Amino acid sequence: MNFESRKILLMYLMVAFVVYLIGFLFPGELSPELVNSHPELFTQSTQEIENQTETMTENTDQRSILTNYNLDAASAENFKLAKSLQEISGLATTGDDRLLAHNDERGSVYQLSMTDGAITKSFSLSNGGGMLKDDFEGIAVGERNLYMTNSAGKIYEFQEGADQEAVPFVTYQTSTGADCEIEGLAYQATTKNLLIMCKNPRSSGMRNHLAIFQWSTETKALLESETIRIPIKSFADKLGSKKFQPSGIEWHAESGHYLIVAARQQAIAEVSPTGEVLHVQKLDGKWHRQMEGITLAANGDLLVSDEGAGKSARLTRYSLN
Repeated sequence: MNFESRKILLMYLMVAFVVYLIGFLFPGELSPELVNSHPELFTQSTQEIENQTETMTENTDQRSILTNYNLDAASAENFKLAKSLQEISGLATTGDDRLLAHNDERGSVYQLSMTDGAITKSFSLSNGGGMLKDDFEGIAVGERNLYMTNSAGKIYEFQEGADQEAVPFVTYQTSTGADCEIEGLAYQATTKNLLIMCKNPRSSGMRNHLAIFQWSTETKALLESETIRIPIKSFADKLGSKKFQPSGIEWHAESGHYLIVAARQQAIAEVSPTGEVLHVQKLDGKWHRQMEGITLAANGDLLVSDEGAGKSARLTRYSLN
């Protein structure tokens, strides 16, 4: 039985014990109405309650998008990437199904072939003084512009350039870096918001939680009331771990769910729009030494990028079952 099932079972047992105690201490006070309204507390065995909680867990998995993918390494496609992408970080796909990636420390954006990972073009962000450098942690494609974020939550907004072109940009401070180390960026088309993923909480208010911040591309402002806060335990317990440190995020348009990769835990997770952790799964560590980016192709294929970590960076493509 997993952690969530044990919690539900314990809740049932505690309620049953309280009801029993009331009946023992105050005979006659346990009304027939109470018994009739909650017969399961008096007739179900522990095994029956356990079976019920396991069914609840199965129902959660049935709502999961990730369970529709074959995440077995043997059935996936895996490509080595060029040396210039050894520190590949974020991934994103354009509206016409082209794959974009960026490096960790340089403001270069690369278009990659989805069939073999080859670089088909590249362009760079420039402030007029040469190639821009920063701790870039995610890329997203909006309706008209592209966006990148650094680990402090600063947003870079720019337009796609031609091959070898240097493009101008504007920046916005989101203030999210005060609460979290940021690592991961995605675009949610229904709200026109950027999703900014928290990796490690910094402030006391975020202690033991991760957050998905939302920043409006229209008003250029952080929507604090839209922040999704999730207990770290909700991820970690499903892995038998104490930590879960996200390194990339993507929005799944059909379900509205968030798909999240965690490099250090070599895992992928799925979260509902309300912050419920629907699924967490370990991936093959041989292929995923340092997962940094995640995105979806137009046909639904799941694409994940890994930094080289001393070897070649990789792009992995998982297909639907």
